[in-house]
Formats: sequence, C-alpha cells, structure tokens
Amino acid sequence: MRYGVIDLGSNTIRTVVYETEGKSFKKLISERSFTGILNYIENGRLRPDGIEAIREAVSRMAELCRLLGCAEIHAFATASLRGVQNAGAVCEALSDTGISVRVLTGEEEAACDFAGLMASGLAPDGLGFDLGGGSCQIIRYAGRELTGSVSLPVGSLAMYNRFVRGIIPTQKEQKEIRAFVREQLNSSDIKSGPDFDTVYAIGGTARAAGKLHRALTGQNRPIEGYPLTCEQMDELCELMTALDMHGLRLMERVAPERITTIVPGILVIRTICRILGAKQIQVVKNGVREGYLCRYLLK
Repeated sequence: MRYGVIDLGSNTIRTVVYETEGKSFKKLISERSFTGILNYIENGRLRPDGIEAIREAVSRMAELCRLLGCAEIHAFATASLRGVQNAGAVCEALSDTGISVRVLTGEEEAACDFAGLMASGLAPDGLGFDLGGGSCQIIRYAGRELTGSVSLPVGSLAMYNRFVRGIIPTQKEQKEIRAFVREQLNSSDIKSGPDFDTVYAIGGTARAAGKLHRALTGQNRPIEGYPLTCEQMDELCELMTALDMHGLRLMERVAPERITTIVPGILVIRTICRILGAKQIQVVKNGVREGYLCRYLLK
C-alpha cells in the first residue's frame, strides 16, 4: 500500500511517498518546498500570503501523491502551526486541496520522533533530538520505551529570526543564542537521566551540518550515520564566521536553503550536547515523518 505523508515544518514543507507491506516500508520519492512558514507570522498570526504559500505547496504535493497512486495522503504540522493563533483558519483554507492537516502537540511530535528512531534500528537505550525550524524535541528512551521528552522553542529558523540581524551571526549573537538555549534547556527536566556519549540527531539542520563537514574534509561517506563531535561543530561555527563570503559560497553549494539557519542550528545542537554531557551526534536515517507513518498509519 502506498501512503503520502506531508510534513508542514516551520522552514520546509516536505512530502514523502512510502511503499508499505505490513509494518515495513521504503521511501519511493521525497519532495520539498522551502516555504519558511515562520517568516509569515506576525503578532502570532499567519499572514494571508503565508496561508496562500502553504496552500499552493500542499496542493502541488497532494497532486504528486495522487499521480504516484497513493491510497491515502496524510498531512501534519509541528511548531509551524502549533503556536499560531489562526491555525484553525489555516487548516480550513487547505481543505480545498482535499487534504486535512493534523497539528501535533509537542508530546505527539516527540513520540513520532521516538518511533522514527526505533525504526532506524538503534540501541535500545539512548538520547535523541529533532531540531526543526521552530522547535527542538529532545527525547530519552530505555528498553525501547519512551521515558521522557521535552519540546523547546529553539528551532534553527526561530533562533535566526530572534537573534541574527545579518546572514551569519556575530560573536555577540552566537553568545545570545547559546544563552537562550541554555536557559530553555536548564528550565526543563530532560537533563535528569544517564549521560550518553552519542546523541542521535534528527532533522535537516543535523544533515546539513554533516554535509558541510563532509565537504570541508573531503570525505565521501553517507550522511545517514554521519558522526560529528562537539569539537568539530565548534570548528564549523568558527570557520563559517571567519570565512565570511567564502563561507557563504560554500554553504550555497552544500546547503543553499539553509544559508541563514545552519550556524544558529549548529549552535543549538552544540549547546544541547554540552548540557547533556554528550561528546558527539550521529545523524539518523529516519525522523518524524517515518515515525508518523509507524505510529499512526502502520499500527
């Protein structure tokens, strides 16, 4: 059976078509639109031009799913609509595309992230995070059971919009981002629990950081499973700041859609690792979309 899953993220709207058999699945195609929903929010409400941008992207992606023979098409939103005052009106405006959007709570999103991690065949005990544009979900699990989670408003696009005035954050702006992440994380109870040397990383920012490091070091290893130590993440931030326009050109080649969010995102990841006592991250193959598929569609 074929499912189409549309993920309305704060920075990117992504659609994946899955071929399923029982509880197993494989990706057939992945399509994305860098809509930047957070950029359309004013005074807690999504502007009409933002609603139209979402409607156009969802309509186009729904049509792609239909052309590929999907028996069902499901759409969900995370922090992109979770805190928007007119989220109901946004979902209603999308009804003419034939798609109903489910707005996940932070807890539901974390549960989907956990399901995605488990579908990746990782260790039975661990710590993971999903850094998106608007929020970051941090999860703890033991014995393949979710034991704790938190959703923090420290997404890469959110940090850029809040603290950065240029393209690459200055040293002062980097310090402000780190301080905000520390404040948010220290006020949560996710710190309580065993330390792990490796934290499993979900999301486009972690993948982009791996691609950037791979390009700088001349490696040719796959991004799935790619490790990045805390020291390497520090070096990436320092290098991107020092290279200035040369760094921008490199990011434009490696991850053009994340030129403004990659450094804030790496700062968030690095701060999380420091507080949680981790030495490195490992980029994970599956994420919230695969978790949504496993949790809600392949039950």
